[in-house]
Amino acid sequence: MIETQNAKILAHLQAGRSITFWEAVENFGVMHLPRRILDLKEAGHTIGDDWVKQNGKRFKRWFLIKSAPQEAPEQGALL
Repeated sequence: MIETQNAKILAHLQAGRSITFWEAVENFGVMHLPRRILDLKEAGHTIGDDWVKQNGKRFKRWFLIKSAPQEAPEQGALL
């Protein structure tokens, strides 16, 4: 389940969109977005964040800066 959540969030970010906690809850059923963001960072993705103020409330918005590099196939491996 966690891998599915990570994949959904990553696809969302790779599409050039950002995400907030409430967007993650509403769109993907993710209740622990900071942990999912940490998972993606640990996988090599560079993810930035900023604070946004809307309707008098402050919240964090995450966005993809750089995706993790794809691993090159081993030399001599069949493609």
